[in-house]
Amino acid sequence: MYQFTCRWAMYQFTCRWAMYQFTCRWAMYQFTCRWAMYQFTCRWTMYQFTCRWTMYQFTCRWTMYQFTCRWAMYQFTCRWAMYQFTCRWAMYQFTCRWTMYQFTCRWTMYQFTCRWTMYQLTCRWTMYQLTCRWTMYQFTCRWTMYQFTCRWAMYQFTCRWAMYQFTCRWAMYQFTCRWAMYQFTCRWAMYQFTCRWAMYQFTCRWAMYQFTCR
Repeated sequence: MYQFTCRWAMYQFTCRWAMYQFTCRWAMYQFTCRWAMYQFTCRWTMYQFTCRWTMYQFTCRWTMYQFTCRWAMYQFTCRWAMYQFTCRWAMYQFTCRWTMYQFTCRWTMYQFTCRWTMYQLTCRWTMYQLTCRWTMYQFTCRWTMYQFTCRWAMYQFTCRWAMYQFTCRWAMYQFTCRWAMYQFTCRWAMYQFTCRWAMYQFTCRWAMYQFTCR
């Protein structure tokens, strides 16, 4: 009843499941896991990476064009020069720039622009439409409330999702998934895949094959 056991020597990895013991250790820059009083510790030097989990400390630092993470007052900062990459997280600024065929990202008023010549790639992101072109081949995707549609030459790919059902179609092929209370079912042509879970048991079936976990 409920036995789960893991062991690892050389830097130690231990799992138990009954009285709930979980232990992780690594030397050389230190990685520590414990599960009872919830200790989680990460350390790395050379530009510093620090994790703690009890009083919730999380710290990231990198120099050479700067990468900074903090988690308490929620500071997140990214900077890179030479064609510019900028991240901020408070008033939600996100900026990308590249020259030589141009790549532009903005995130506040939701502008996203891509350009490439020589087989041209063009991306725009407005209200639910993304369009890419590559010489003679146009690829177009649109998404609205509960539907996602892509077209490429003579090929259309459509996905729809509603309450507890997800359906995709591609030419003659339809793929459908449904989920309800404790059951998940997918169908593809002649193939049905079904998973069920109950009191501490998980069961999957696929054609002549059944898989059960307890």
